[in-house]
This record gives sequence, structure tokens and C-alpha cells, in this order.
Amino acid sequence: MAEKAMAALLGKPWNQSTLQSALAALREDVNVAPTAPGGRGEYRNSLSASFLFKFFVHVTLEMQKAHPDSFSLDLPSDYSSAAAVYQRPPVKGVQFHHPVPTATDGSAEVGKDYRHMSADLQVSGQAQYTDDLPLPPTALHAAFVTSTRPHAKLLSVDPSAALAMPGVAGYYSANDVPGDNHIGPIMHDEEVFATTEVTCVGQVIGVIVAETEPQARRAAKAVKVEYEDLPAVISIEDAIQANSFYEQYGNSLQTGDLDAGFAAADHVVEGTLRLGGQEHFYLEPNAAIVIPVENDEYTLIASTQAPNKHQVYVASTLGLPMHKLVCKTKRIGGGFGGKETRSIFMHCAIAVPAYHLKRPIKAVLDRDEDMQMTGTRHPFLAQYKVGFTKGGQVTALHIDLYNNAGNSWDLSSAVMDRALMHADCVYKFPAQRVRGHMCKTNIASNTAFRGFGGPQGLMAAEVVMERVARHLGMSSVSLREPHLYREGDVTHFGMVMENCQVVSCWNEVQQKAGGWEARRTAVDEFNKQNRWRQRGLALTPTKFGIAFTKLTYNQGGALVHVYTDGTVRMQSMV
Repeated sequence: MAEKAMAALLGKPWNQSTLQSALAALREDVNVAPTAPGGRGEYRNSLSASFLFKFFVHVTLEMQKAHPDSFSLDLPSDYSSAAAVYQRPPVKGVQFHHPVPTATDGSAEVGKDYRHMSADLQVSGQAQYTDDLPLPPTALHAAFVTSTRPHAKLLSVDPSAALAMPGVAGYYSANDVPGDNHIGPIMHDEEVFATTEVTCVGQVIGVIVAETEPQARRAAKAVKVEYEDLPAVISIEDAIQANSFYEQYGNSLQTGDLDAGFAAADHVVEGTLRLGGQEHFYLEPNAAIVIPVENDEYTLIASTQAPNKHQVYVASTLGLPMHKLVCKTKRIGGGFGGKETRSIFMHCAIAVPAYHLKRPIKAVLDRDEDMQMTGTRHPFLAQYKVGFTKGGQVTALHIDLYNNAGNSWDLSSAVMDRALMHADCVYKFPAQRVRGHMCKTNIASNTAFRGFGGPQGLMAAEVVMERVARHLGMSSVSLREPHLYREGDVTHFGMVMENCQVVSCWNEVQQKAGGWEARRTAVDEFNKQNRWRQRGLALTPTKFGIAFTKLTYNQGGALVHVYTDGTVRMQSMV
């Protein structure tokens, strides 16, 4: 209850002074910190004030209608829209299908619409995900003992109380790893189990295995860990101030003469863009099963996008050759990049008790555990300096891109590389330099996410163009058009534009938009008449490089089995 705001309203005259007093009191009642769960503290604080203001305007208008002779409040005319009830129109969707091919020579199958092969199973609930799979009767369940500190020395770990609890079969840590305790998709800078130091909240220290999942979770909470706190670096700004970077990375791209470009500019402006992270929030949290077979062989089951990586690193952790392990993934349960590398550590961790006990082990993260332990899309910070003429021609652009890599290298260098190559969007700048910096911080390692650094690079270029347009007071559409790539242009990373469709796509979008200028005028007129509800209209080009930056990945293959009964099984690599 907003008790102070209520007290500020009760018994007071209904006027602007009372409103201001109530808003001030509400700021004391509702004060969401920036670090509060769910984030967006500033927005949530302003939202509560907006609700109070909406209520004030609504009551004012109703009182004026009910008592026109005895009540009057000088309310600006454009305030009245705050009380309007917003009706969201029903959502509509249309799916278009190709005409059914009629050829009889077999070519009709190409391009034909097919339902998703698992659609019926998924909508009926029959589809089995990793957590749905039946386990052998000897299986145990795992729960992780994780760090509660962002950066600290491990002074002691005491599992004795946990081991005395009912159903607990054991506690396993770095001391029990039969092979290599280090993993990592590019740099082997991660530990399966923390040894002497923890570098983020959620880092695995040990694993408890028990007869049931509740028993394992209760026991994991009973493990006593003593820390000695160390200075923590959390944000990109913290990393810049502390000079905390992955020094091995220093990639940059440049084209043209920046000094000459800035000298030729009539205006030079600088600015900063901040882009937050994003949780993958896949349907099924990370889940893994390790089943010992005979002769030191293991079957691995995981909700992962990269079963090969699980095979590689579980084998390394156990000190076994890869041919002893088979990793299976029937359904990922959603991934979006989050299950490419960040699911490996838990599979390696539960493989250790499976190795020692020769019993199947299963682990499924709760949603809060998954969000805490596995990282997000990389937050980025872009610092830019742009020079341009009075007529709107960009002459030089410099951008420093920083990503929050987290407590390990993971795929952050590849993400940054792609961001560097997208920092031009679809614009030809005569002189451009973009430099990448990977920030080493004490948060869970950030990782792949749809776009893989591309969106962050694109946003930097788009913010620069918007900034230039606003500085000159010109249309952003008019500013963008002369800068679009044309046939034969060379990008800042050396690619020659061949069969370039940027300008034709740009023109076609405007034509199909139903009259860009007319719609822009209508939006501007609506915004003049409405103070609190505004409309927006934007025309923004984009690109995405579909190739891998590691060139050897740019290939595909397929294995087709034709069986004696005429049926076919195909395995593809994409």
C-alpha cells in the first residue's frame, strides 16, 4: 500500500498542489532500486507515478462533468488524453501457402508445404524432452553447490552435514575429477569445479547426488562454504575503470583516412550507446543425463545445441577417449544460442559422480538457477565520434565497442568480431574505424544469442545516423539514403558489394509502406494533439552476414541411408 501517498491526498483540496504533494510522497512509497529483481527500476518508479497522475486527471474530468458550476480546475487541454481508456485492437494473423505443385516427375516435392514433423506430438504433450525421459532404477539426481559471491577466495568447503542427510550418495568436487578440470570452447579458462577462487555468483563448487531431486537440493544447501571476498567487477563501466579486459583480444577494422575525414567535417559529435543483456528463457531449462554403460562407455543425453562439444569436454573431464562416449539430443527445448556452450559445464560436473559410482546421474536446473548460472546476450557499450558536413554527409566515424564477456572467454571474441563487421549497417562511410574490447567481469559468462553480436553492431551505426540527423534537424530517411551501399562499394572489412540490393530494397519498402510521407505527416499531427500517448514511425535498414567468421565452418554435408524396404533416413549438417 502507498500509505504516504494516501495520507497526502486524504482530506486535501483537489488541485495541482495536492497532486504534487502526492507524487512526492509516492516516490517514498515506491522506490525500486536499479538492482531490484526484474530490473527497469526507473521505469517501474515512473509507472507508479503515471498511474497516480492518470487517476488524478480522470477524477478531475469526472468532477467537472458532474459539477460544472461548483468545480473548476485549470487543467491543460492536452492533459485530458491521460484519462482516455486504451483499447488494443484484436491481433490478427495470416499465413500464405504456395499453390500445390502438380508435376509428376518428382520435382513437385520441392517447395511443397509440410507440417512440422513433431507438431502433433508437441501440441498434444507427447513429445519427450530431456526431463521427461524415464531413468534406470539405479539413477541418482544431482544438485549443484554454487558460489554466492561474485569474486572470492575459497577458504573451506564442508559437506559433512549434507553427507549425513537421508538419501545422499555423495559430494564431488575438483578433487574427484579423473581427467582435466578445465573446459572452454575457445580458451580453456573455465573450471568444471572451482578450486581456489570463485569468479561469479552461480559458479559450480561441487555437486551433491542423492536418491531424489528434493533430497539432493536440500543437501546442496547444507554444504558450508567459507569465502574471503575480493574486489568484484560487474559492469562494463566497472571494467573500463579497473582496466579489466581480456588482453589477448584486440581486433579492429579500419578503412579510409580518419584524420582527413574529421578535418573535412563541419560538425563533430561524440556519444555513448548502452545495450543491455537479454535472457534466453528457453522452454526447457538446461538438463543433462549421464548413463554409464559397460567397458568405461557412457551415454550422454542433453538439451543442447552442441552435442559434439558435450562429447569432447565430458571425455576430457573423465580422462577418456571420445569414442567411449555417445551424446544424444532428441529435442533441445529451445536454445537461441544459450545451449551452445553454457550447458557443457553441468554435464561435465555430473559425469564425475557417474564415473565414480557407476550409476546414472540426472540434473535439471530450475529456472532461477539457469538464469543465474548460464549468462545472457552480451551487454554492449559503444563510444562513438562522428564527423559530418552541413549537408549531412558523414566524413569520418570512430567507434569503440565494449562487450561484457563475463568471467570466461566463451564465445565472446566471435561475438565481438561479428559486431565489428556489422558496425557499418548498410552505410558506406569514407573513413571508419571500429575497435573491439572484451570486458573481464565477475558475472556468469555471457554467450551466443540470436544475431551473435550483429544486432549490437547494427545499433551502434543506427544510433550514429539518428544522432547526425537530429543534430542537423533533417529527416533521418533523407540522411540515410545517400550513404546506402551501392554496387561495387567496398565495406570497412574489405568485402566488395556485388549484386547489391540495398537501394532497391530501401525504395521498395517505402513504396509498399502505403505512402511514407503521408504516414509520417499523420503521425506528427497525432503527436501534436496528444501529450501522453505518442506514435512512432521509422524506416530502418539492416543486414546480417550469414557466414561464420571461422571460414572452415562455412560448409554443409548430408548422409543419406536408403534401406532395403525403400525408406530413407537422412542426417544433415547445417
